[in-house]
Amino acid sequence: MGLNGQCPVCGVRGHLAIFLVVMESKQAMAIIAELPREVSSISLYYLDLFRPASGQAIGMNKAMRLLSDLRDEIKCGYVQPKGKIARPCPAWIWAEAIQTMLDQRACLDLPMPNHTYLKKVAWGKADEADKNQEAAGRNKEGTQTHHGQKSVPNAWDAALNEHNLLPTSDLLKDV
Repeated sequence: MGLNGQCPVCGVRGHLAIFLVVMESKQAMAIIAELPREVSSISLYYLDLFRPASGQAIGMNKAMRLLSDLRDEIKCGYVQPKGKIARPCPAWIWAEAIQTMLDQRACLDLPMPNHTYLKKVAWGKADEADKNQEAAGRNKEGTQTHHGQKSVPNAWDAALNEHNLLPTSDLLKDV
């Protein structure tokens, strides 16, 4: 006959395993609620990449573990795949990385075994964003103006540059 239980809300009776799955589902949804909005909205689609090849549903324990790991990766604020340097990785980059994987689903070797590929995709996007931010910072330094004059680190070098003369830093190299 098995172990039966009864729902405290509606009174339906059933095997205890059913009630355990419901509890695990609620826990999984609670983890999704903890994810940043950009990621939570696509997290169930991402979990589908881990579904067994047989077509069965992903187990709730595995889903909770994957979601918890994903939450922890996002929460730390950076991404660092094995052998790479750490890069800042805000939630929007994680969301873009997940969306990239979803868009490339047909090319992926499914089911995904873990988050390793996601980390690689996120790292690539974080690295690109970091380089773009550095370039924007360099461009900003050279284009800021004060009363219409271009701002440069050394005013003497700017004046010398206007007359095609060597900057002072070059003159002192051999001294």
